[in-house]
Amino acid sequence: MEKSECEIELQKRHSSSSGMQVGKPLTSFLLDKNITTDLEGANLHRSLAYNIWILMSLSELHSFQMTHLAEVTARNPTRGTGAGSFRIYSGPHQSLLESISEGPEISALDHSRAQKQVYTMAHSDPLASAAVEGRLCEEFAVPSHVEEVKKLMAAFAGQHGAAGRRVVLITSGGTKVPLESRTVRFLDNFSSGRRGASSAEHFLDAGYAVIFLHRHRSLYPYTRRYAGVNLLDSLSFEQGGEGAERVLVDQQQLPGIAAVLRRYQAVKATGLLLPVEFSTLSEYLHLLKASAQALSSIGSQAMFYLAAAVSDFYIPASEMPEHKIQSSNGPLQISMKMVPKMLSPLVKDWAPKAFVISFKLETDSSILLERARRALATYKHQAVVANVLDTRRGYVAVVTEDSRHELVLTDEEAQKGVEIEEKIICNLAAAHTQFMSQHA
Repeated sequence: MEKSECEIELQKRHSSSSGMQVGKPLTSFLLDKNITTDLEGANLHRSLAYNIWILMSLSELHSFQMTHLAEVTARNPTRGTGAGSFRIYSGPHQSLLESISEGPEISALDHSRAQKQVYTMAHSDPLASAAVEGRLCEEFAVPSHVEEVKKLMAAFAGQHGAAGRRVVLITSGGTKVPLESRTVRFLDNFSSGRRGASSAEHFLDAGYAVIFLHRHRSLYPYTRRYAGVNLLDSLSFEQGGEGAERVLVDQQQLPGIAAVLRRYQAVKATGLLLPVEFSTLSEYLHLLKASAQALSSIGSQAMFYLAAAVSDFYIPASEMPEHKIQSSNGPLQISMKMVPKMLSPLVKDWAPKAFVISFKLETDSSILLERARRALATYKHQAVVANVLDTRRGYVAVVTEDSRHELVLTDEEAQKGVEIEEKIICNLAAAHTQFMSQHA
């Protein structure tokens, strides 16, 4: 059986002597790599933050936590004076800098600034992407079909890209986080996949080819319109000649079904829609990486529309009970890890020329735009679709580095069957056209 990229990467990592080995003192690793800290002026905070991020990312990369104190001695090679040291405490929830000064430069260390730089560099430094890939390979099971699906997506993108057509990867629906290996219980969210399924239709109408990466049993393009209908109530038999029977459709039960069916069959006949299913969080993460790598070959013609409601928390397989959690054991306490942010390696490494849109959903409208701008500054992608839970079907803001477009669906438009997704796709398609012209 063909090995996945994760299996190959793990084999390389465990057989290589150039990287850090599990159990090797962090201080020794830093000395081996000749990592030093410049204590002069403005470089002080950045260099300290960089070394701290090296420790943090490598700790995650090799799946162990620093539970002991790591000391690094930093000296100024240009003057030979002002020697000092700093200590790094790292636990599962926070990192704490404590400077021990022997000179005025270190005693003036601005802790908040250094910590802010640690956060920024954790998402922008190349080691951050390596840390994400390391955790993805080691802590999330690789689906057996991921390489096969990757080939299908690459062929789909290549075919439509060669024809001059733009290709969008839409993620849709929520992710399931199991609490047991033999899963009975799991954590989920309210996402039905409505926005992703609706957006897929409007992207197809705008001339895109669509890869629809969706949660199993979430809403699907075209059929989503009848999700609340009992299909059997809309069907009936009609007796034909010689005992033959025909099945009739009650179009009052399925309004607009003829037009919807024609459009769906036209899309299917032209091969413009490639559906890919996921169920668990692990499947989603690996398939997202595979799709990004598959679309990288068409450069700026590719768009990523990341509308899926992805869990922020998970339980590693190594910490998960095998069998059903027994209620007779009393109240349940769960400790969960943070899911690695896939947006950073997607933008930097997997599909660096693509047009990438993320989504930001909040319940507090006062922080919405600030959070959207922070995401853009952190991940360096092209746009954020920002919305508030209570008004998400009638108002969104499309935020870019230098613009903000507020899209509103009026009551009159809603009565006519217009959807907010139509306005979102119209805005993003125009932005994508401009992006492609700038990166031709």
